[in-house]
Amino acid sequence: MLAPDLQRVEAELDLWRAAGTEPLFWLRDDDACAITKELERLWSVARRYDVDVALAVIPGLIERDLVGYLRTDAPGFFPMCHGWKHIDHGGPREPGEFGASRPLARAREDALRAFETFREHFPEIPAVFVPPFGRISEAMIAALPGIGFAALSGGQRPIERRAARLVGRLAWAPALNLTRPQPLPRIDAHIDLIDWRAQSAEDVGAVADRLVGQLRLRRKGFVAMRSPIGLLTHHRVHDEKIWQLLETLLDFLARRRDITFIAVASTLPSLRRAAAAADPSLAAH
Repeated sequence: MLAPDLQRVEAELDLWRAAGTEPLFWLRDDDACAITKELERLWSVARRYDVDVALAVIPGLIERDLVGYLRTDAPGFFPMCHGWKHIDHGGPREPGEFGASRPLARAREDALRAFETFREHFPEIPAVFVPPFGRISEAMIAALPGIGFAALSGGQRPIERRAARLVGRLAWAPALNLTRPQPLPRIDAHIDLIDWRAQSAEDVGAVADRLVGQLRLRRKGFVAMRSPIGLLTHHRVHDEKIWQLLETLLDFLARRRDITFIAVASTLPSLRRAAAAADPSLAAH
């Protein structure tokens, strides 16, 4: 029997099906450094539901065994570049490694180190930059293409978060296009499954509300319908409640035949073109 909280999501998905459209989802997991039992569990869960995982690895901390594992033994994991060393340069109120409070020159140096290290480990994969703590300055975003990054994966913008909350509660709202030109392609994560204050799983009702909001943003034209909705996990800190929430959502979505979990690797051609435009030396990869 479907959990009452997810019935709201089911009703929204039924509206998509009635309109003959199909929402896209994807899954990103952050903070990978080494092969651990938690990482192996994440891979096992993802394989069970046939979902690929974009794995944000920390290039300045990554261990060699994880590099080999991702290159040869873990199909379905797509490495992304998670900052440099995941160091907080922002402080307790606004933690960030590449936020606005840090001098741009120093942030750019670390981003260049991150790119070069990531490319050394994964030369065939266009580097997608994932800013630690979900924060990155506009100036740093503008610098990423020149370094060689093919895309950016952050979190939802504040205006998008507010709009999702609004349309999730109202039956009608005037459609406003929230998209804007970006210096490089973006594929963002929108729904974190962790309640960081409680250090455990987010309430399933809150997750359902956010899912409905993100779906309605797309169905009502605030955001492009083919823009994937990103779920976010952090395997290193999962307790059993977080694992259970992840499996509950994947099981619910897997039962639907009218949604698709995309493989980030499927976007490789466009990401390669973007990377080559920023750095012609990447065109050969």
